[in-house]
Parts: sequence; C-alpha cells; structure tokens
Amino acid sequence: MKDLYINLNQRKKSRKRTIFGAIEILFAFFFLDYLIFFEKMNWFYNFYFFFFLLSGMIHFFEGLGKPVEDFIGKSFIRISDDRLEVKLKKLQEGFSVSWNQIQSLKVGVIKVEIIDRNNKNYTIDLSHLSYPNVLEVKEVLTTRSNKLHKIEAQ
Repeated sequence: MKDLYINLNQRKKSRKRTIFGAIEILFAFFFLDYLIFFEKMNWFYNFYFFFFLLSGMIHFFEGLGKPVEDFIGKSFIRISDDRLEVKLKKLQEGFSVSWNQIQSLKVGVIKVEIIDRNNKNYTIDLSHLSYPNVLEVKEVLTTRSNKLHKIEAQ
C-alpha cells in the first residue's frame, strides 16, 4: 500500500509575494548604498537596512513556497506500512509507533486516539490539518487498521 506523507509546513507559491520580497531586498541595498554615499551610517539606519533585508528575504522565500518555519522545525504526518509517525508542532516532539505495537485505534471527528501495547496513549489532533487532509488521514488509518482489526469508530 502507498505511504501517506503530509507536510504541514507547506505553503502555496505566490508570485506577488516573491516580487514584493525582491523589491524589498533591492530597496534595502539601495538604502545601504545611499547611506554609504552620503556617509550617514549609524545604528538607527543600520537597523532599517537589516529590517528591510530580513523582511524581504522572508517574503521572497515564502513566495517561493518555502516557509521560514522549515528552518525552525518540521511538522508532518507519515503513515507507512510499518509505522505511524506524527509531529504536529514544530517545537514539540512528535511520536512514532509501529503498527504491530498498536493495541487499539479510535478515530473520532477531529481526534485520533492510539493506545499501544504498553498502555501508552497517543493523540492526533486533526484540527491542524485542512479538510481534504483530514479525510485522507482518516481513510488511510481506517484501511490500515482494518487489516489489523484494531479500529474503533466513534
């Protein structure tokens, strides 16, 4: 069966945002050139230069579909034939559990509860996902767990 991987950091590409970021970066360097030419360098103007440069870079990369959060951490859901890996928040640790370690799986409306053989509870909050992704995750989880006869629908 095909593996499911959902990248929760993924963004749509935006040509307008990319162009806006490029214009901001150009403005920052023209501003720096102006400061050097008229010898007006001080901490106040340097702050504005770095502000426009950083803001332009953020807008540019976000417009290309590469969010800044990717540099901080990733958030994803991966369902493969042998394991279930979930990391919903970038700065928090996710969990990974093998299918043969799962004792029961309860699929709710916006929540999936997993209990492993050591009676450890895991919860997947589906409110972080878009509606098509929620349907896809529920479908894949039910089909995979039906094979193992471990599903409880709510």
